[in-house]
Amino acid sequence: MTSDIIVKAVPCLQDNYAWLLHESHSGQTAVIDPGQAEPILAALHSQGWTLSHIINTHHHGDHVGGNLALLAATNAQLYASAYDLQHQRIPGSDSGRAHPLHDGQPLLLGTQPLTTIAVPGHTLGHIALYHAPQDTEPGLLFSGDTLFSLGCGRLFEGTAPQLWQSLKRLRALPANTLMYAGHEYTLKNSSFVRYLGLNSPELEEYLTKCQQKRSKNHPTLPNLMAIEQNLNPFLRADCPKVAAAVMNHRDVEPGLANQALSPQEIFGYLRRLRDNF
Repeated sequence: MTSDIIVKAVPCLQDNYAWLLHESHSGQTAVIDPGQAEPILAALHSQGWTLSHIINTHHHGDHVGGNLALLAATNAQLYASAYDLQHQRIPGSDSGRAHPLHDGQPLLLGTQPLTTIAVPGHTLGHIALYHAPQDTEPGLLFSGDTLFSLGCGRLFEGTAPQLWQSLKRLRALPANTLMYAGHEYTLKNSSFVRYLGLNSPELEEYLTKCQQKRSKNHPTLPNLMAIEQNLNPFLRADCPKVAAAVMNHRDVEPGLANQALSPQEIFGYLRRLRDNF
């Protein structure tokens, strides 16, 4: 959390997280990616919070499934990418309470701005929300299905070069940014990192902490971007160690190691390896 925004995880469906953001001065509360309405309403009730914002990072059902019920139960306004609203892919886009978000646009939660970052790749209309560091408090990144701990989203609509450029934008955020992703995939993703042969003492130390959290049914998220910048192979396709791991992998086309590949080409092969893992 920061001094002005309280963040609460709300598990939804099988392994989704919706995130409640409460701005303490105004009392406004946003939910990011409500896959279901019921757990959101229960969490709001238990906290004594009133929903003012519904924010969708992208249009997939496990991130928007609670929109209509939340709009019916509250006076909240709905926010999503201009692309997704224009293509009417967001439930509630015709409610009269929907507002488009463009790259770089700030969205105010009380007095606190959340900056929109366009991150196409997983889907064409995908956005992330970023709250910059405040004094000594870390920044907050809500990455949806673009960036996971130790992983990234599948390519459903966009291209590998698009997603690589999007991830580079997120990678450039301050190292002390707390990253809140849309799914609990950390331990699953760690198996792929090991499969690539990218084991390290730092990885094992991080995973021990994650396993302890999961044993108590706690989220592994948020995670510091510093850890992702160091351990997440999808943020490091321009790192020689990651490139070598991909180019020499037994499941990559023979002869690849003899080619000079760009980081975005390495990223494309990396994403393909993960798809087939």
